[in-house]
Amino acid sequence: MQRKYLYATTAIVVIVIAALAAYWAWQMQPTTKTLDFWAPFSGEQATTDFWGNVSEAYKNQTGNTIRISMYSGDEFFTKLTTALGSGSPPDLFVTYGGGELDTYVNESAVADISNLYTESWAQSQIGAGVKDAITRNGKQYALPYELQTDWLFINRKVFENANVTIPTMDTGWTWDQFIAASNKIKAAGIAPVAMSGADSWSLSFPACYIHERANGANAFKDALTRTTNFTDSYTKAYSQLKQWVDGDYFQTGWATTHFYDAYQYFQAGNAAMFIQGTWAVGMVSNNANMTLDVVQWPYLPDQPTANKVIFGSSTNIAVAAASTHKNEAEEFLRFISKPEWQVKYAKDTTGPLAQTVTLPSGTYPSTMNTVLTAITNTPTLILRYGTMAPKDLGATIDEQNLLVFTGQKSPADAAAAIEAKAVQVLGPVH
Repeated sequence: MQRKYLYATTAIVVIVIAALAAYWAWQMQPTTKTLDFWAPFSGEQATTDFWGNVSEAYKNQTGNTIRISMYSGDEFFTKLTTALGSGSPPDLFVTYGGGELDTYVNESAVADISNLYTESWAQSQIGAGVKDAITRNGKQYALPYELQTDWLFINRKVFENANVTIPTMDTGWTWDQFIAASNKIKAAGIAPVAMSGADSWSLSFPACYIHERANGANAFKDALTRTTNFTDSYTKAYSQLKQWVDGDYFQTGWATTHFYDAYQYFQAGNAAMFIQGTWAVGMVSNNANMTLDVVQWPYLPDQPTANKVIFGSSTNIAVAAASTHKNEAEEFLRFISKPEWQVKYAKDTTGPLAQTVTLPSGTYPSTMNTVLTAITNTPTLILRYGTMAPKDLGATIDEQNLLVFTGQKSPADAAAAIEAKAVQVLGPVH
């Protein structure tokens, strides 16, 4: 009897000790979290440095780590699509809104962060326009951070050395003037345009502008709402695009050149023009071969008001619905929205802010001030077509852009492929 009692007592003691050990082990577990943040900013050193600095400051304040992964545009969307599909996405990721965000919302892939928008800082810093861009069914699904627009950046030194007149931002230039300038620059032994054909996203900038300049500001929207088809407008736009490509106005090997290599080619003074978003202002440094300036994309005489349209989108940061660290992710969004970090972002990257904060005088270089003035004076800002469209249709448009640029498909066949996908995704014209 005494032996049984001894065994029982010993067993109880062992269980208690084990329980206490487990409790203390649980108590000693680190309370800090590691969150993943994915962004398509590979090659943009100033932007990469900023996010490294802000994540370090956030860790010093909270103890939580923001593990940042930078990818190229195409690589980013491929990896993100796979991660979302497998149920293991990063906690935070960049989205450009439009049809892309619609897809994430419809697939319940992004978290509702509307509670942030009820806070006083958000109500004062996030205007109605950028808020609408990330609002679906009355709920907000991302935080706007930068308002990007797309431009034809030029190397003023190349234009002046080739004795080519630079158009003013207000008047712009016709397509024929643009081609004449390109021919004169080419005759001087300089590539007119630095193009990155290996990154299909970068081809969307000129493709959007050519489509809009050829067909007017409402053509794409009308086809998207199925009041007309995509076939006619894209056949016209792609025919013009093909003529431009056939004129040999890009650098040798452009079709296999990636964005960062095209940027370096332009930066070195080997090309006169570079078609990119406003992030280019922060990347390009004036030097002996480079004086950065900016002009409007050329327009066609039968669409004389088309140069009153600018393409772009806001860069937004979303929280994955599958994240197990939503509170920490939202806290990070509050942290990066503090005015001091907004000002630092503008200074470090020259990126135009999507949030409204007071910036010190001299924050932006002259080229960016020119862009900001043009945005103020331009009545229409349109989302890039690949972003505006539903995700599957946007991917098809980007694919057909590439195929026409590289001569793998005729304008008519590429236009027909876009319309076929539109019928599949949106239904027939009604």
